[in-house]
Amino acid sequence: HQAVLDAGVRISGPTVHFVDEVFDHGAVIAQWPVPVHPADTAESLAARVLRAEHALYPRVVHAVAAGMITLGGQGRVQWAGSSIGSDLDFALVPAAASRASALAPSAEPATPPAATMQSLYPNL
Repeated sequence: HQAVLDAGVRISGPTVHFVDEVFDHGAVIAQWPVPVHPADTAESLAARVLRAEHALYPRVVHAVAAGMITLGGQGRVQWAGSSIGSDLDFALVPAAASRASALAPSAEPATPPAATMQSLYPNL
């Protein structure tokens, strides 16, 4: 998290992806943007990202286990429907989304729908 602070990144957060043969690689299933605050330390940012990860990861595992999300041909994430559920709509990002773009210094947070993970879990 210190590298995020050193780079001046404004958005960080957990990414859940399918595992492949390359370390920390694979088709992106979901991301949860966590804002980087001016007063953040590596420890305070890490704590907020971890809370987001603890909320996001079990929901993604459930969606994969239930067959709502699969890894299709050419390594692309496939969705069983147009919506997984209102509390996941904002957090679940299609595989085409780039982890790098979410962490880029110029990245702006996505405009969330009315019910978002952040509004449902404001302490993150």
